Amino acid sequence: MITTDLADKLPLTAGESVSVFAYGTESVMTVDRVVPRRGVAGYWTIDGRQQSYNVLVAPGTIAALADTATSGAATGEAVPPEVIVAVSNVGGVESGAARTAAASAAIDELVAPLGPRSIPVKETLLDLATTNAEGLSEFYFTIGMCAVIAGVMLLVNIFVMLADERRSELGMLRAIGMRRAPLVGAFALEGWFYALVSSALCSPSTPTPGR
Repeated sequence: MITTDLADKLPLTAGESVSVFAYGTESVMTVDRVVPRRGVAGYWTIDGRQQSYNVLVAPGTIAALADTATSGAATGEAVPPEVIVAVSNVGGVESGAARTAAASAAIDELVAPLGPRSIPVKETLLDLATTNAEGLSEFYFTIGMCAVIAGVMLLVNIFVMLADERRSELGMLRAIGMRRAPLVGAFALEGWFYALVSSALCSPSTPTPGR
């Protein structure tokens, strides 16, 4: 069996042959089925990518390839197959990771005489996903704040430009005796009228529901 990632990469379908290179030998195997990236089929420890280019074979196949390489004349040394036992906690995809510390301690205590050690794969992936999501959120928050600051500065510049263009008119109003507070209030009131009219023109019309 091969994963959907490997089937899309090569590409391959069920019934076709694939060459597997292991322990210095080449073996031609027939694809029985293509399985989704779930469970063991989605387990990938080679690098940090999300795709899993896995080939799943019957028990004993890898050991037989290692024995063939060891007994062959071309290869004098063959690394024995690495055995990985996947342990899944009770719970959902994310809720099961909450008991990772307790499960890892129990597993390490159980297999300590044999030498293996537990690796919290799911917890590490979830922590990495959380860290990436938080970093992306901070990035967009920073961009949003920059946009807000730019908008505020644009409004300030618009008002300054309007005031500069109407400086003579404002000066004349001041000259005929209008005080500063009423002058600023009139200027602000005019701005409010502009804002209300533009909001009414730009607001989307609500469609009338049909009968």
